[in-house]
Amino acid sequence: MGIGLLKIFRTNGCCKKPQLPSSGLAKIVLIGSPNVGQSAIINRLTGRYVTVSNYPGTTVEISRGRSKVLGGRYDVVDTPGMYLLSAITEEERVARTVLMTEKPHAVIHVIDAKNIERMLGLTLQLIEAGIPVILALNMADEARGLGIRIDVDRLEKRLNIPVVETVATSGEGITELTSAIEAVCHSESNSQAPKNVDYGLKLEHHVSTVAAMLDQSNGISARMRALLLLQDDPDEVRQITQQLGKEQAEQLLKPVSKARSELKHSVHYHATLALKRNVERILEQVVSFPASHSMGLHTGHKRWHRRL
Repeated sequence: MGIGLLKIFRTNGCCKKPQLPSSGLAKIVLIGSPNVGQSAIINRLTGRYVTVSNYPGTTVEISRGRSKVLGGRYDVVDTPGMYLLSAITEEERVARTVLMTEKPHAVIHVIDAKNIERMLGLTLQLIEAGIPVILALNMADEARGLGIRIDVDRLEKRLNIPVVETVATSGEGITELTSAIEAVCHSESNSQAPKNVDYGLKLEHHVSTVAAMLDQSNGISARMRALLLLQDDPDEVRQITQQLGKEQAEQLLKPVSKARSELKHSVHYHATLALKRNVERILEQVVSFPASHSMGLHTGHKRWHRRL
């Protein structure tokens, strides 16, 4: 991770973020797709002492612990697997609820480095949502073994967030990860000016129009809330109704419904393809694959297609 970006997090800011509590502990949340090594990361951060319980009202398990390597000053929460913020499964809904309601001071997005092309989409969504995120490229040794080379400094500059290569099973990169956590948590505000995903001319117009009618809520940018509403996300619709009342919410949702009807395919389809294109453009600049590697964004990309 570049030293320059740590300085950015300490000195600049644009988006509000939770202040470190005068009493109690700051909160770190881990998110990522299944089987990316989140459990190994939280074990490194907590010394293996975690409490596993069902999230209230669900049968979905989450793990909580207290950071040991950071001097016991942080609560660490490990969430169930999720692929994108537009939640489909109960596990994804729980993970997103934790992000929105527990107001973490830092979110570690753990990805499998050798599958970066199909996991970076969620990173882009977290950045666009204005969430203080750190990208952990876990299983970096496996990626290197396959001949995949990631220019971490260039990726960090491209995303404007801390990026750290880790191998949680051996402890590689954990010191750099904890330094990134300290930098993000002790910055006065979230220095990440949310980088907007380019959704293409038609969808972009609708996202911007709806976002102009909203404000930031639960730490999520108006732009991300607009995208969720355009996808008819039931949790976001419910929140709008609770905030504005049924009558006002119906007035706000009319142009949202009209926008959906003007698109040939579903908003979810357009948004997912747009994320895919944005990821492609980034990786062309920062990742070199071996000649034998067939980039998952173009062929056999099952996780992306599941979301369509």
